[in-house]
Amino acid sequence: MDLSLAYPFVALGFVLVLLLSWLWLGEVPNLPQIVGSLLVVSGVLLVAAGRTA
Repeated sequence: MDLSLAYPFVALGFVLVLLLSWLWLGEVPNLPQIVGSLLVVSGVLLVAAGRTA
């Protein structure tokens, strides 16, 4: 697997930590965290879609 495709998936760790801290620890994410997580997910999706097209 190319590093340029695999490495963006590392950023999903930040989103996973945000979700788990919300679900498990009860920490409520604020708006910038939610927007940032959505940007990370959309960026990973764009990279993955661009590589498969």
